[in-house]
Amino acid sequence: MNPISFSENKFYINNEVVTLDNEIMELHMIKDKILVLLQPGKVAIHYKNMRAFDLKGNLLWIADLPSVPDYFPGVCRSKLDFYWNITNKDPLEVSTFSCWACKIDLNTGKILKQDFTK
Repeated sequence: MNPISFSENKFYINNEVVTLDNEIMELHMIKDKILVLLQPGKVAIHYKNMRAFDLKGNLLWIADLPSVPDYFPGVCRSKLDFYWNITNKDPLEVSTFSCWACKIDLNTGKILKQDFTK
């Protein structure tokens, strides 16, 4: 098992240091990937803050955020959204600030399923 730790906006794996653009909120080893959830920061934006890295610290993907379907009336189409927490690791399920529960493909970062929870 590779030792891994993080502090502020950096994570450490073996002898490598990976510096990211924002502070790390959560970090998990899932199968052969390092999954990082970044703090959204001070600017309210549509921020793709979930990333996966290989065991050498190379970026594999940045997760898509859910989009509101046109047939979903009455739902706010705010530009403010980001992943809020990881609710399950296998399968990978996460929730967003705008009340979406998403199942994510661990190999690609693509959304497999999204459900509005509010």
